[in-house]
Amino acid sequence: MKSIINKLKKQFHTKTFHYGSFSILLTAVVLIIAILVNVAVNALPTSLIQIDMSSSRIFTLNEQSVNVLKNLDQDVTIYPLFETGQEDETLMKLLDRYTEQSDHIKVETVDPVANPSFTSGYNASSLQTGSVIVESGNRYKTIQSYEIYETSYDSYYSSEQYFDGEGELTSAIDYVTSESLPNIYYTTGHDELSISTAFESALTKSNYALTELSLLSAGSVPEDCDVLMILSPQSDFSAAEADMVIQYLESGKKAYIQTSYLSGNFTEFSRILSNYGIQSSSGIILEGDSDYSYQENGSFLPYIMPQLQSHTITDDFIGSKKPALISLACALELTDVRSSVTRTTLMTTSESGYEKTMVNGKLSTAEKEDGDRTGTFNLGVLAEEETASGETTQLVVYSTPYLTDDSLVNYYNISNLDIAVNSIGYLCEHESTVTIDAKSMMLETITPSTSAVNIQTIVFIVLLPLSVLISGIVIWVRRRRK
Repeated sequence: MKSIINKLKKQFHTKTFHYGSFSILLTAVVLIIAILVNVAVNALPTSLIQIDMSSSRIFTLNEQSVNVLKNLDQDVTIYPLFETGQEDETLMKLLDRYTEQSDHIKVETVDPVANPSFTSGYNASSLQTGSVIVESGNRYKTIQSYEIYETSYDSYYSSEQYFDGEGELTSAIDYVTSESLPNIYYTTGHDELSISTAFESALTKSNYALTELSLLSAGSVPEDCDVLMILSPQSDFSAAEADMVIQYLESGKKAYIQTSYLSGNFTEFSRILSNYGIQSSSGIILEGDSDYSYQENGSFLPYIMPQLQSHTITDDFIGSKKPALISLACALELTDVRSSVTRTTLMTTSESGYEKTMVNGKLSTAEKEDGDRTGTFNLGVLAEEETASGETTQLVVYSTPYLTDDSLVNYYNISNLDIAVNSIGYLCEHESTVTIDAKSMMLETITPSTSAVNIQTIVFIVLLPLSVLISGIVIWVRRRRK
C-alpha cells in the first residue's frame, strides 16, 4: 500500500504532470476569458458589434430618426407581430437600433397565432403577421407589412423591392408622441389637380391630416387649418372665395400653391397672388442652358432642372445628387406691393431661360425664337408678412402644376417631393417632419476592372502560393542542415 502511495506521489512531481497541469490550467483560464469576453460583447449595443454592410445602409438610422428618438420624453412600445421563431431578422435588427437610441423605446414581440385577441384591442383586425403596432399612452398607429416592404415596377415591368421600415417606424413614433397634428385643407371646385399618390403618401407619413375643402360650402377657411393647399386650379375662383382666402392669409395664416401658365380669365385667383406681389405669366418657361435642362427621348418639351436658391426649404438639396425636375412652368413675376411683404426666391432658371407664348393653347415649337422673352425667371417664391397681431403670413408658390406628379417622382431620382414636403414643414413649423426614403434591398454586385482582375489573379494564384512554397523549402533546408 505504501509503495502505491509513493508511486502516486512521484507521478505528481514528474515533468509530464507539471506540463499537463499547466496545460489544463491555461485551458481553463482561456475558457473563462472567452466566456467573459463573450458576455461583455453581448452586452454592447448592436451598432458596435454588428457592422451595417448593406449597400443601402438599411440598419443605419437616418439623422431624422436619431433626432426624433433623442427628443422623446414619453415611453413608446413597439409590438412586432410574428409567430415565435419566425421573426423578420431585418426588421428586428432595425428595432435593436431604436432601443439603443432611446430608453423610452420598448419592443415586445407578439405571436398573433398564440394570442389572436391581441390586435382586437387596436381596432386592427386586418393586421397580419409581419405588421407592427406602435403605441404611446392613448394613441397608437398600425403599420401593415406591405407598408414596410414595398415593390416598385418600372416601364419594363421589372421589379425592385424596397425596405421602408425606418420611415414607417419613425413616422409612427412621431405620430403617437405628438401633442397635435398639423391640418392641411386642400381646395376643390375649380378643377384643381388631385393630390398625387406620392405626395399624399409623403404627407401622411409625415403625420399631416389632409382634408378636402369646398370654400363655397364651408363659407370660410376652417380655424384649425394650418396650411391651405391650392393645386393648380383650371377655372377661376369666385370673388367670395378669393376674399375668404385673402382674409385667411391676412390673419397670419399659411398657404401652399402650385400654379401654371394662366390662359383665360383668372382674375380672382390672380388677386390672391397679387395681394402678396406675385403674378403668374401667361407663357411657358423653358431653359436654354443644356446644363439645366433634360429632354426625354420622344418628348416635345424638355424638363427644366431649376437652380435652387438658399433657404431652409431648399438648402438640403443644393448641390446634391437629387436635382429638381419640372415641366410646364410659368414665370412668377414679383410686382409692386406694400413694404411689409418680403419675397424670397426658392428656384429659378439660369440666365438663359426663355418664355414661349401659347397660341390657341398650343406651342408651334419649343426652340428659342426671335422675340421670345429671355433672362432668369422665378419658378418658386416664398412671400411673408408680419401682421399687426404679431402673426406671420406665409405663402409658398411654385409655378408648375407637376412638381409632385407621380410620373416624375416615381420614375426619376429627384428632390421634387422632398422640396414640397419641406415647404409644408416650413409653413407648419413642424420640425419633426419625417421624409425618410425607402431603401432598396437589391444587392449591388461589384464588377472589377480587367486590370484589377489581372492583379488579383497574379497575387492569389501565382505570388501567394509561390511565397508559401518558397517559405516551406527554406524551412525544410534549414532543418536538414541542423
